[in-house]
Amino acid sequence: MASTRTPERIEPSYPKDRTTLGGPRLGALGWARWAWRQLTSMRTAIYLLLLLAAASFPGSIFPQRSVDPVQVRTFFENNPDLAPWLDRLFLFDVFSSPWFASIYLLLVISLVGCIIPRMRQHWRSIRAQPPPAPRRLARLHARADGTLTAEAPEVLAAARQSLKAKGYRLREAEDGDLWVTGEKGYLKETGNLLFHLALLGVIVAFAAGNLFGWRGEIIIQEGQSWTATAGTFDTLNFSPLAGEGDIPTFTVELNKLDVAFESQAEGAQFGQPRRFDGLATVEVPGREPEQQEFAVNHPISVAGDSIFLLGNGYAPIVTIRDPDGEVLYSDAVTFLPQDNNYASEGAIKVTARDPGLGLVGGFLPTLRIDPELGMTSSFPGLVDPVLALTAFEGNLFPDGARSRSSISTPTR
Repeated sequence: MASTRTPERIEPSYPKDRTTLGGPRLGALGWARWAWRQLTSMRTAIYLLLLLAAASFPGSIFPQRSVDPVQVRTFFENNPDLAPWLDRLFLFDVFSSPWFASIYLLLVISLVGCIIPRMRQHWRSIRAQPPPAPRRLARLHARADGTLTAEAPEVLAAARQSLKAKGYRLREAEDGDLWVTGEKGYLKETGNLLFHLALLGVIVAFAAGNLFGWRGEIIIQEGQSWTATAGTFDTLNFSPLAGEGDIPTFTVELNKLDVAFESQAEGAQFGQPRRFDGLATVEVPGREPEQQEFAVNHPISVAGDSIFLLGNGYAPIVTIRDPDGEVLYSDAVTFLPQDNNYASEGAIKVTARDPGLGLVGGFLPTLRIDPELGMTSSFPGLVDPVLALTAFEGNLFPDGARSRSSISTPTR
């Protein structure tokens, strides 16, 4: 006779302090280790790299002081209410802002913390012997069976030679071994580490350039010479750890600059630049003058620094005479391009006349009369050049820290 018994329901008992269910407390050291693992993970490095790219996006929208301070000043004039708020967010100094530097520093720490352990582990794996062959080959998912008539030593020698020829790293044979084992695939991890090291090198080099580098701009007319000193640059910006003593002393003479534009194609390609080639003579104190060719992305090398071609334009020779025919002014005047067709603007100050004479206008390489825009340029090359100027007379050098025009009476 069998009897059954209904089991009693057992209610689970919970501790009064529910926090004990989550495991032991990490503590300060545990949280620090957890934070370090999160920061040095590859996923975090990718997120930081994407965040850095997004953080640099405002630098391509708003003018930057380190590149074009004139455009920044113009932005303040055109947006007097918005510009101060943007300036508080460092949007005119994006690449030297604290928030950009924070992302940059976190990315460097993340890459270093990720690369060093992987390099150490990879080095140990390379130096370690391949594992011995398993006792039961049937456990392997990929295997092949066959029967050979040769002796075992000959088969093993042939197998070792074949695997070695295919790039396998073989385990050292011991007396009595009737198996051969080898492995490969380390090149993949080596290439991965080299890529991360190259990325880290680019980031560190960029940071070093922002800390120790300097950037200056100067307009040199063809046939002119220019000596590098702090006071001769049109614009000059130093990094936090750079100064005037980092500027090398040298002289550059622009011998020639050849420019060619597309004149045969139609549509969007018409007027596009095709060649910017030049020749310059560089002279460094204590050395013989050296001629160097330069082009776009092919700079002139001077004492470890580089001189890049950032742009070009026209400098027409303007001669001004008084009613008696006496020359008051004669020189090449730089006109700055305002569009892709090199419609340029410039100004001339004639100080030999009293009161002073000022000329403001534009240079058009290829004149075209537009019904709405008026005089403009239809091609960047010198096909039908025109110089249009408006003359003023008055005080050419007003008092004040910032230069401005105070000439008011037009003359013919």
